[in-house]
Amino acid sequence: ADNGTGSFPVHNFGNVYSGWIPMTVATATSDNSVFAQLGTDPRVGTAAIKRYAQLMGIRSPISTNPSMILGGLNHGVSALDMAHAYSTVADGGKLTFNPTLGDANYGAVGIDSISGISGCGDCKTTITNKATEQTHQVITPEVASEIDSLLHGPVDDSYGTGTAAAIPGVDVAGKTGTTSNYVDAWFVGWTPQITTAVWVGYPDSGKAMATDYYGKPVEGGTFPAVIWRNFTVSALAIMQAEAEHKQTSTITAPSSTYTGGTGGTGTSTTTSTTSDTVTTSTTPTTLTTPQTYGAGGGGSPSSGTANQTETLPQQNSTPPASSETPTTANNGGSGL
Repeated sequence: ADNGTGSFPVHNFGNVYSGWIPMTVATATSDNSVFAQLGTDPRVGTAAIKRYAQLMGIRSPISTNPSMILGGLNHGVSALDMAHAYSTVADGGKLTFNPTLGDANYGAVGIDSISGISGCGDCKTTITNKATEQTHQVITPEVASEIDSLLHGPVDDSYGTGTAAAIPGVDVAGKTGTTSNYVDAWFVGWTPQITTAVWVGYPDSGKAMATDYYGKPVEGGTFPAVIWRNFTVSALAIMQAEAEHKQTSTITAPSSTYTGGTGGTGTSTTTSTTSDTVTTSTTPTTLTTPQTYGAGGGGSPSSGTANQTETLPQQNSTPPASSETPTTANNGGSGL
């Protein structure tokens, strides 16, 4: 309960417990018990986890019940916001947004340029994302680097939950996520060029996927990780081909933000390109966070609205470490 009473039962996948282990191992193996202990520590707490999730780009309402530590939110998180928030870490702790061409309330940018709109004043002049994009340092580069290091474990370590997302010769960091009863499965990760979020599930029914992976349960390390890998391999090839084309052609191609779908029922793939520039700009001091969220429990993405306001911390603030677990979180899991 909000007043701190009651119990918070936590179980690991298969009821296997490792005791005291390093955070690197806990992240790679998605150890629920370790992250539950960390999140309920008075030096961390759910309010701080909520605050930094919002600062990194999550715009949906975030509950502060203990199960949110494992991703058990009252409202789910959209795949778009998951990609955007993870790209904040990939960009060294900088939230990238565009007040002119981007989504509302510091959301992701989906428009490369716009021009020639009648009755829009200056819109007859082409406005490009590259010229109007803004960034804000919402977590320190040191903390972002630590998160990056931790999120290599699920992919790089032989015992990690996301090894199916590994791409030979490509630097990959990411995290798996699976809700209770195998209703939702996630993989969200990045390379130096692109950040992608993949969600797999039945959008309207909350149907369990206990046997949908060739007779086995659909977890974050199965279909989502495989889809993420296949999509990323293709996207990187396209980006490389575009770069080579620019070098040999006088035609200026627009910068690209890839949004892909894998096809098939209940699969959502959302990407956010990773910024490689720091844009100096005047940045607002508050984040107002209405936007899309899942109407169901746990981590199912859907739609709705809410209004919350968060004040940006000082740049030397250090957020608590946090991670969603891809096994069985009692109240679901959104992949936070």
